[in-house]
Amino acid sequence: MTPLHWLEGLKNSTSSKLWGSFSPEALAYNLNRDASKEPSLAEMTSKAIDVLSENDKGFFLMVEGSKVDWAAHANDPTGIISDMLSFDDAVKVAVDYAKQNQNTVVVAVTDHGNGGLTIGSSDTTSNYDKTPLASFIDPLKKAKLTGEGLEAKLNADRSNIKEVLSTYFGITDLTDEEVKTIKDAKEGSMNYAVGPIISKRANIGWTTGGHTGGDVVLYTYAPNGDRPSGVIDNTDVNKYMTRVLGLDLDTVSKQLFVPAKAAFEAKGAKFTVDTKVITVTKGSNKLELPVYKNVATLNGKNTTLNGVVVFNGVDYFVPQKAIDLIQ
Repeated sequence: MTPLHWLEGLKNSTSSKLWGSFSPEALAYNLNRDASKEPSLAEMTSKAIDVLSENDKGFFLMVEGSKVDWAAHANDPTGIISDMLSFDDAVKVAVDYAKQNQNTVVVAVTDHGNGGLTIGSSDTTSNYDKTPLASFIDPLKKAKLTGEGLEAKLNADRSNIKEVLSTYFGITDLTDEEVKTIKDAKEGSMNYAVGPIISKRANIGWTTGGHTGGDVVLYTYAPNGDRPSGVIDNTDVNKYMTRVLGLDLDTVSKQLFVPAKAAFEAKGAKFTVDTKVITVTKGSNKLELPVYKNVATLNGKNTTLNGVVVFNGVDYFVPQKAIDLIQ
C-alpha cells in the first residue's frame, strides 16, 4: 500500500487485528501533517475503537500524543499547541464513544511535566499586569508550521531564512543572532532553534529543556461517576484503572514475571545468560529464552509464551510457562 492510500486501507479494513505504519520514522506534528499521507491521532483512535469494541470481553486502548514531549524539550510552543490540540481531538473520540457505550472509562494523563512552560516570561516581570492578552496569543496564531515543518521550507544554503520566517511564522524582525541560530541548526533540530525565537515574541517562559517535577493534570470520564479527583499519587492511577477493569495484577505478575534464576535453579537446572539470551540446561534438555521476546526454544523446538522475557537492569523475569518447560 502506498502512502497515498492509507485512508482507504485504514477505514476499509475489517480485520480483528490491525497494524499500521504511516511514516518511516516519527509521524509529523499535526500542524505540519499532510493529510493525504498520514492519519490524525483522532482518526487512528476512532479506527482502533472500532476494531477493539468488537471484542465482547471488552478492551484496553492506549493512545499517546508523543511529540508533545519532543516539542517541550525543544521549548517549541507551536509544536506543543499543535499536538495537544490533536490529542484533544483524539480524547473527544474516546469520550464520545464512552458516553454512547456507557461501560467505558477514559483516562487522560501525562507521565511527567516537561520544559516548565508558563504564559509569561522574565520579560513581563515589570509589566505583567498591563500586558494585553493579544501579545501572548497573536504571535502563536501567526504560526503555520512548527520548527520541524519550517525546516523543509528552507533552501539548501538557508539563505531564505527571513522570507520563510515571515511567511510561516509572521516574524519580520529577526535579529542577526537569531538568523545565525537558524542557519547553524543541525538537521532535525530546527524546533530547538525556532522554538525559543517565537517563545520570546509570545512572552512564553521556560525553566528547562528537560523534565520537571511538578504535579500534572489528570482528566477522567466514567459514566457512573466513579472517578479519581484531587491530588493523588501517580500509582493510584494504575490502581484505579485495574479496579475498574476488574484485574488482579498481583496474580498476573506471579504468572508472567517469575524471577528466572531462582526458579530454574530450584528445579535443579543450570542458569546462564548473556545480554540477549537466557540458556537453561538440565540433563539432556536445553532451553533458550531470547530476552524481550515471547518465544522459548526447548531442544530446538519453539514454543510461544504467554508473556515476554524481561530484564529490569538487575534480574531476569520469565512467564511461569517457561519455568514449566523444564521438568
